[in-house]
Amino acid sequence: MAATGYCAFIWKDRNAPTGPLSKDDANKFLAASIVFAILALIFGIMVCCGYNSLKTAIDVVDASADFLAKTKRILFVPILYFLLNVLAVFAWVVIVACFNSMGKITADTEHIPQFRKSTAANGHQEDHSLILCALFFGLLWVVAFNQAVSSFIVMVSATSYYFNSD
Repeated sequence: MAATGYCAFIWKDRNAPTGPLSKDDANKFLAASIVFAILALIFGIMVCCGYNSLKTAIDVVDASADFLAKTKRILFVPILYFLLNVLAVFAWVVIVACFNSMGKITADTEHIPQFRKSTAANGHQEDHSLILCALFFGLLWVVAFNQAVSSFIVMVSATSYYFNSD
């Protein structure tokens, strides 16, 4: 609605004797004013038609605000699990670095791209790519699990608060 008023004001200003705009530019502002007015009307109709959904959404936000006001300690749960994820990633980096440094590392010249292989004390060569993929999958699983546990704690706390309060 503000854009409609602004464009209409600019278009009206064109009719002044010292108007700064040409007729074509003023007509563009008139067209923009009409478009913005139609969009504002459509938005108003959507709000009226979706009043029940909007009322429900406002009630949910109100209940959420009450929950956060009464249980401020719940805000520390995501922070704690974020720190646990940082520790998990740090541990994963250390594990991968230690794993890559095992044995004598030689390049495989028969395949492109070259895979890292390590030679054990008995001379047996092992390919590291599958183990590194498994370690990467493990990292993703631990991070996703920590996120799910954090979300579960918040959801259980919120539902317990909601159904036990008046």
